[in-house]
Amino acid sequence: PKGLACCASGCIIRNMATSRITLVAHTHWDREWYEPFEVFRAHLVEMLDEALDELERDERLSFTLDGQVSLVDDYLELRPTAEPRIRALVQAGRLHVGPWYTQADTLLADGEALIRNLEFGLRRAELLGGAMRVGYMPDQFGHAAQLPQIFKSLGIESAVLWRGVGPERPPHAFRWIGPDGSEVTALWLQDGYGSGRRLPSDPHGFADAVERTLARLGDWIGEMPILFPVGDDHVRLATGLPECAAALQAKKPGVEVRIGG
Repeated sequence: PKGLACCASGCIIRNMATSRITLVAHTHWDREWYEPFEVFRAHLVEMLDEALDELERDERLSFTLDGQVSLVDDYLELRPTAEPRIRALVQAGRLHVGPWYTQADTLLADGEALIRNLEFGLRRAELLGGAMRVGYMPDQFGHAAQLPQIFKSLGIESAVLWRGVGPERPPHAFRWIGPDGSEVTALWLQDGYGSGRRLPSDPHGFADAVERTLARLGDWIGEMPILFPVGDDHVRLATGLPECAAALQAKKPGVEVRIGG
């Protein structure tokens, strides 16, 4: 495609017409981990109750729900009347659900289980207003080589990764090629999905910290657009993100700064 420059390890996205930073508010959710399922679900209900209120109050906000629909269903079992609110926000492109039903370890689950997981997740997300068609897998510890083939077969053209990439250090975005030749555009979160949580909540402090991060990663990123995650494990929607985005935009007038998915 136009705008891609090839290298030995694949195709690197470069020479884009507009430099862009997308701030992605998200939460990474374990249904059960160091607390039992019902304890985590109690926190989930509090988190989504607040997130729906804030998304409806401030149209500048958007929220990514970890690439798995199961947490929405866990919430709706206790808040069934909230489904129309969720559907309206998903349809508006401000609440991002799917494509997985649950985040699976792709090196432990059977291949057929992965396909059915995605099929069910996509179908359920469409019923909730529309599926996020990105192979979002920030916390898997490894990735089956056939995932590009599985994604392409279900109409998914891209992926977002953190763990399980390496030991070589790829660029921020690259072509992930499966054994059968299927390709998807993969974006690597070099600093992890929780990097934005460690930044100051003060808008000017946030902007300064992002600028330092970009300076540190500058040669690695090149000219390609940047996805900057603002979230972490079991966190609430970052409601101060619009003010942080405005402060960052003021510091970098030549760059498009936006909040998105």
